[in-house]
Amino acid sequence: MLWALTMLPIASGILVSLTRKAWGFVLAMVVGIVLVGLAAYGVAHPLTPVRYVYWNLDGIRFSLSLTSGHLLAWMALTTTVVHLMAQVYAHGYLDGDPLRERFAGFLEAFAGGMLLFVSAANLFTAYIGWEVMGLGSFLLIGHYQHWREARFGATQAFALTRIGDAAFLAAVAWGMSHHVSTLAALNRSGPPIIIWLLVLAIFTKSAQGPFLSWLIGAMAGPTPASALIHAATMVAAGPFLLVRLFPLLDRSPALMTTLVVVGGVTAVWAGYQGAAAKAVKELLAYSTVSQLGLMLLALGVGSPRAAFALLIAHAAFKSLLFFLAGIATHRADSTLLERVGGTLSQPMLAAFYAIGALAVAGLPPTAGFWAKDQVAAAAAHAGLLAGVLAMLAALVGGAYAGRLTASLFRAPRRAEHLHPVNPWQAWAGLPLALVALGGVAGLPDPVHTGLAADAGIGTTAIDLLAVILGAAAGFLAAGPFPALAAMPWVPAWRGFWAVGEGMRMVEIVLHAAAAWPLRVVRHLARLGLFTARGRAQWYAALTSLFLTALVGWAFIH
Repeated sequence: MLWALTMLPIASGILVSLTRKAWGFVLAMVVGIVLVGLAAYGVAHPLTPVRYVYWNLDGIRFSLSLTSGHLLAWMALTTTVVHLMAQVYAHGYLDGDPLRERFAGFLEAFAGGMLLFVSAANLFTAYIGWEVMGLGSFLLIGHYQHWREARFGATQAFALTRIGDAAFLAAVAWGMSHHVSTLAALNRSGPPIIIWLLVLAIFTKSAQGPFLSWLIGAMAGPTPASALIHAATMVAAGPFLLVRLFPLLDRSPALMTTLVVVGGVTAVWAGYQGAAAKAVKELLAYSTVSQLGLMLLALGVGSPRAAFALLIAHAAFKSLLFFLAGIATHRADSTLLERVGGTLSQPMLAAFYAIGALAVAGLPPTAGFWAKDQVAAAAAHAGLLAGVLAMLAALVGGAYAGRLTASLFRAPRRAEHLHPVNPWQAWAGLPLALVALGGVAGLPDPVHTGLAADAGIGTTAIDLLAVILGAAAGFLAAGPFPALAAMPWVPAWRGFWAVGEGMRMVEIVLHAAAAWPLRVVRHLARLGLFTARGRAQWYAALTSLFLTALVGWAFIH
């Protein structure tokens, strides 16, 4: 059944993407339902691990190995549910699009890559799933080929994440050459260099630190793709891998500190940028980067349980918010925050949004509160630096949630000026809203560690106070009421906004200074095109040379 869970979506996705018939979307829906059933069965009954050795080279075995367990089953169930709802949502979102079936196929194969990554028993299998997601993100983000921003966003995402892919491939080669390629063996006796390489790969794929720009550019893709990428697949793969490899990570104190600093600072900075964003999906993209930073911070302070709880909760409420953002921007015919007022005024949509907003801010009674409470407790007991970063992340999280709320519900527009709501899009959020409201108390403890200490009332109260203050500032800064325009805090907020714009200019300058590697890549691409002569023997020769070099490098090192 593990083979069916991982290979069925990839095979079906390829088949659906090659057809433009209406039955292609129906097949994608049916396969999505089957995947949810298989994943749910895996939660109750662990599936039998499988292993297939297809190449043995002097003791180095290149094998596809899949395993199961409660942790993996819960992640697979989360991925399949979000994928199915994204397919349902896309049925209405892409109504009339001639390439709708192709998009559905790409979406399914993309989810299959994540399921292969989740079920992987060794680094080689995980790398295959990792690369399938990289290719899938390029195809999904660039769905609107006629739109320059979409083409640029897809290319930027593909190019920047190659840095992480190279680091992941180096980790695979190192592990296989030292016969510690399985995740279980890595947790027992893996060398520190492997986890360092994997963390570099995770920083790029999860848009942490200087790599966050590609995820913002990826907002040019269709909303169903954004929801799946941001919630339960590509960017969430890195934190999930670190949860699985936490025993190896725990043996590298310097790396744990690196996760606290990079994850915490990214969480605060991205949250601040989200509060200053001008577009709905841009705000949500910065929010995703901030939440991923909190997951890495939780891992850095030694609480994989808190990181995994936030990972599952985030999958539910972030995909829900992206679905609602797609509805709002379609109804208003604009992505700008200042023009989407009143688009979610219908009772059901407003209720869904209330759940998503409370969860992303970390307020009760949502799953986001329980997960972030665990992160705050772990950070508070780890030291002053981690505690302050977690509190600041809570503050800016409340700010962007408050600003988004004020923008969506201020100055309602007349109903006749808004496009109607597609029922496929509206009802796709129902299961996600229920999950976001249901909590994460029943999730397994990844490595049976729990928290450093229980979350005390004081820690929870301080965290909630930071969220509420941030939400109030974000709500009022959006200017929903003219009478508040002269309040003394407005100039201060605009001053912080100016600082954010200045830092963004610094980031642009740094990117310009680092543009020379892209020129090198461009020349290498031209060289590669020179060899693309349409003859099979050319491709066979180049592939043989690459594999020979890779194996030779592995033996030498």
